[in-house]
Amino acid sequence: MSSHGHQPNHELNHENQANKNHNGYEPTDAPAKPLLVFAVVLTIFTVACFIGGFITFRILEKGYQMIDPDKHPMSASRKMPEGMPRLQVTEANDLAAFQKSEEELVSSYGWISREAGKVRVPVAKAIDLVLKKNQLKSRE
Repeated sequence: MSSHGHQPNHELNHENQANKNHNGYEPTDAPAKPLLVFAVVLTIFTVACFIGGFITFRILEKGYQMIDPDKHPMSASRKMPEGMPRLQVTEANDLAAFQKSEEELVSSYGWISREAGKVRVPVAKAIDLVLKKNQLKSRE
């Protein structure tokens, strides 16, 4: 008879005996020394990579400064001759100032032309005046 896929009886008895003695779990703990060595080596490797990257960055930065020591001609610290076009350096501040001046125009009184007797009124007040005089015509 062939015994393909069948284990001899003495091997089955040995497995059953091992299972009875250990109740279905590993009886020993994982060895701590290899895990501790791995953690220490990994920590040392990580720190070495960080230091190596930092040193490499500093070396490349010094090399860049040796190649290109001059500032860019359009940098903000350079004095531009009068009358030359200038780049907008403080975009956020310029936008805030523009919005403030526009808000003042639409929310305050002022003269448009004194000779013609034209004045500027706040938009909210102008809407109220038009609605009170019933000057809006229906589109129907």
